[in-house]
Amino acid sequence: MPYKPIKTRCLEIIDYWNTRVYEGDMGVDWADSIIDKTKKAKGCGGDRNFVCVNGLLEEQNLVCDDGTSDWTRLKELKIPSKNLRFRCWRCSGITKSIERCHIHARQFGGTDEPSNLVLLCFECHQKSPDIKNDKEAIWEWIKATKKPFYDTLLAYEAFDEFEKIYGYDFLSEESPIIKKLSNSKDKQKVITKFIKDINKITDEQAGIHGFTTSPSTLAMLMKKVM
Repeated sequence: MPYKPIKTRCLEIIDYWNTRVYEGDMGVDWADSIIDKTKKAKGCGGDRNFVCVNGLLEEQNLVCDDGTSDWTRLKELKIPSKNLRFRCWRCSGITKSIERCHIHARQFGGTDEPSNLVLLCFECHQKSPDIKNDKEAIWEWIKATKKPFYDTLLAYEAFDEFEKIYGYDFLSEESPIIKKLSNSKDKQKVITKFIKDINKITDEQAGIHGFTTSPSTLAMLMKKVM
């Protein structure tokens, strides 16, 4: 018999966990877990940054007496579904189709309560641990595999794939790109060119697995432009 669709809202899941799990153990800060893609923040990195949850709460007057954002009213936050985006709790990637991942799987009797759900992108959901009677496994995995900066998990995974495929560390002294940097008087120019070449060849030659480029694809394209 097919499972019934999950009715628990993402806001309910965030509301439950943000006071229970330290954000430093995850790949995303709680304030960046929800995004309205139509709104950009001023300052703190410029217009490239999305308004965080604090800004959205304040904008909708969901505030405390002192005017600061009131996280106890998070479930009242209104964002049109077409504008709504989330960051994955593990890899920090921005996605519209965030998945509600069971901590204690349905096949083992897990429920759809907020206390049994976390928010992951498709790729991270596929990689997440699924162990009977172990509710800490998912948190241990997120903590151990998250990265300190947003949107860098794919690059780290590509570095790992690169070493497996070519037999040396991409960032080691024997790497052609590191040799170029060592011998160049204008290191920023080398880095800028490398990034430009990677972006170009990725646009031209990279296929998509799921919703993103695979780490092995990126590793091989890195080798091509070195």
